[in-house]
Amino acid sequence: MKSTINLFIQSNKRIILTAFVLFFANLLFAQNGYYRYWVELKDKDSTFSISKPLDFLSQKAIDRRLKYTIPISITDFPVNTKYVKAIKNKGFRIIHTSRWLNAVTIQTTKKNLIDSLTQFDFISKIKYLGFLKFDDAENKPEETVDINEALSLLESKFENLKNKKIDTNFYGKSTPQITMLNLAKLHQMGFMGEGVTIAVLDAGFKNANKISVFNYAFDSGHVVGTKDFIDRVNNVFNDDDHGVGVWSCMAAFKPHQLVGTSPKANYWLLRSEYAQTESPIEETHWLAAAEFADSVGADVINSSLGYSVFDDKTLSHQYKDLDGKTTIISQAASMASKKGILVINSAGNEGDNEWKYISAPGDALNILTVGGVDENKTRSSFSSIGPTADKRVKPDVVTLGENVYVPSSGNTVYQSNGTSYSSPILAGVSACLLQANPNKKNTEIIDAIKLSSSQYYAPDKLLGNGIPDAVLANKILGGDDEFPHKKDILMDAKFLNDLNLHLTYYTRTSQKITIVIEDIKKMNQKPVYTNSIRSKNMTVNRIKLTNLTHLPKGIYAVYFHSKDGVSSLLINNN
Repeated sequence: MKSTINLFIQSNKRIILTAFVLFFANLLFAQNGYYRYWVELKDKDSTFSISKPLDFLSQKAIDRRLKYTIPISITDFPVNTKYVKAIKNKGFRIIHTSRWLNAVTIQTTKKNLIDSLTQFDFISKIKYLGFLKFDDAENKPEETVDINEALSLLESKFENLKNKKIDTNFYGKSTPQITMLNLAKLHQMGFMGEGVTIAVLDAGFKNANKISVFNYAFDSGHVVGTKDFIDRVNNVFNDDDHGVGVWSCMAAFKPHQLVGTSPKANYWLLRSEYAQTESPIEETHWLAAAEFADSVGADVINSSLGYSVFDDKTLSHQYKDLDGKTTIISQAASMASKKGILVINSAGNEGDNEWKYISAPGDALNILTVGGVDENKTRSSFSSIGPTADKRVKPDVVTLGENVYVPSSGNTVYQSNGTSYSSPILAGVSACLLQANPNKKNTEIIDAIKLSSSQYYAPDKLLGNGIPDAVLANKILGGDDEFPHKKDILMDAKFLNDLNLHLTYYTRTSQKITIVIEDIKKMNQKPVYTNSIRSKNMTVNRIKLTNLTHLPKGIYAVYFHSKDGVSSLLINNN
């Protein structure tokens, strides 16, 4: 009997042990986490009225619409709260709601729970956004060691060993990006972004409130607010540091060291990217941040973010999706533009890998997508290329994206690469142009930037329209008092890298104009060039003269003969 009992105990020990092994194995390998979904709704709450916009829009959002005569529409109505409540009551957590796209982002730990939503006839579409393991949860504490900070510290030490000569002028190490875009003169005219609000959508701004190049921004009240759309808090200074370098390209103000392109603009620092994983849900974070930017009156959105390939490859975008209206984030960016916000987005750093194309939302409609070049104005190999799937030119323009000096979260300055910097450099320029031309629409700013660019006449999939000229863009917009849009006038004349002479001028009426070029050393001799051109009615024109490569180096006078008389500019053919 005793032996039988012992055998029973031993047998049960094996059963119990096996049960424990299986239990812990299940814990180890179970896919425990969050299933995320995008749920589109069929209609809006009919209790709202376009005639009572304060019931659903902030005053700042209304003011922008009034300023630019943008009609208030049903896309401004909130989602139907009854629908949201019904979804929530099924056991889902509501992450975001979107008024622009009439949708809800939700999550659940139960894979099959999504089937319970099929009973609702107010749902038009459900899209799976991916799975997030508990171990990768977005509220996971930061690692104690920041590898980016460590690398930046090492690079800073290495640069000090190289004993590079430090630029001692006002812009310091920021000089290349300022000079490339001809921005210094605009700053000297008093246009440094003052009164313009920029929303910076990024992965985080770690320690930005402790970094010296941002002291001016904080001390002068130019940081008007912060918000985290992932952890749902207002502190964005303890997460990823990608946004530190991005923001510095606009807001840094430490004369003779680092100076951004729009240091006097106002900033909302918004965290929409979770850097540890790559998932479609981040597109909904971006959408939520963009809608928030609208509500707080942002004039510009800078987004040094892009999405193409995800951790779950089955959810990755395809090139055919880059049509400006397929991906959630590109729909969001296009809608932000419709609401009057000037959206600037990086092209992406995929140019030298398998994907190679721009990333969403770089394909969005009526935004500026910015690629990168080096100091010699040569395309950076990593800069993503176009065109869009529907054959629109992308990137739109390019700025410096290689060896850009930025601060690290450890308060050192180092050189870094990426179109993540090209985008904010231009976003700051656009803020200066908005300050100088406060009544111009976002689309007018975009058109002027393109028209001012170095290869406007021959845009391509690598550089788009080329490198913008801030001073010329301002003249095109009418923001320079010396070039008012009140009479026929020659605005700009210069030789570009294509060896052609590019002229920009304004005429009030359709007319025949005559261009005459003289060598100033031979003023009494026959002009070196004379030609007549038909000008369009009341518009800024740009033309290129292609048959001047024979001219020797020297200084030339360009005369512009029109109905309003003669205007002229000197050019240097060097």
